[in-house]
Amino acid sequence: MNRHALLALACLSSFPTFASFEDPVDGRFDIGEHLAENAYGFLPIPIIITEPAVGYGGGVAGLFMHETEDERKARKAAALTSLDGGAQLVPSAMSVLGALGTENGTWFVFGGHRHSWKNDAIRYEGGAGFGVVNLDLFKQLSLGPFDPVEFGFGTTTKAGAILQKVQFRVADTP
Repeated sequence: MNRHALLALACLSSFPTFASFEDPVDGRFDIGEHLAENAYGFLPIPIIITEPAVGYGGGVAGLFMHETEDERKARKAAALTSLDGGAQLVPSAMSVLGALGTENGTWFVFGGHRHSWKNDAIRYEGGAGFGVVNLDLFKQLSLGPFDPVEFGFGTTTKAGAILQKVQFRVADTP
């Protein structure tokens, strides 16, 4: 198969996919309907780093959304009948995993999970991450009539973090 035919086939077959990301109200890019229909799915999140202290870099995070079929139907019905339908699109359980790195060897990996039970009466949020940050620090000193003196040194910091949080709703409070 020649390249032009393959390119044409790829373009034609992807139009229905792109059409599903169009908002029917304003015609702009919107993934809300896709998330509502496919909440038991995966959403890749690109990470772009342009910080001069660590250099250019990037990474990716994957957001995994989990819910039962009954939860999906209830959430979708609530989204379609409420004025703020977008607020109802968040599934009761989501997990994220990701990693990033930069030019100077700085890197970080992380993961987290959010879950709610009993009609959002109990909420859990947790996450952890670990990374290494390499920074070069520079300072220029001016000493009166003498030429400025510039010196610098490199640092490497290893860091880890863990967050665990559980919340309980009291009676029918908002």
